Amino acid sequence: MKEYEALQRANKLLFIDTEAIVTQFYSELYTGISFPVLDEIAREQHYDLWLLLAPDVAWIDDGLRVHGEEQIRLDNHQKLCQMLDERSIPYVTITGDYQERLHRAVQQVNQLL
Repeated sequence: MKEYEALQRANKLLFIDTEAIVTQFYSELYTGISFPVLDEIAREQHYDLWLLLAPDVAWIDDGLRVHGEEQIRLDNHQKLCQMLDERSIPYVTITGDYQERLHRAVQQVNQLL
């Protein structure tokens, strides 16, 4: 798996954008199906820090993403939080405008280091 190869080459930090839980979330969102193999993979994945971005900035239609309505974004965020909570995965929610988000994320990473 590419993630494990990247981990071997990483110099202290490896950022992962989408892993098994997020893939399961989108699988359920788009197909209504939960795949047991994704839960199995998720049980094997362990990360030092989860940064979860709150849906508190304006949604931008980039032609790829859907579900931009505010209530749907809030519901989806809550569902992902629930999935993490059910798996006892601690996470830090990052809020604010883009500059504030970057600053808060850097702070969290620096605390970890």
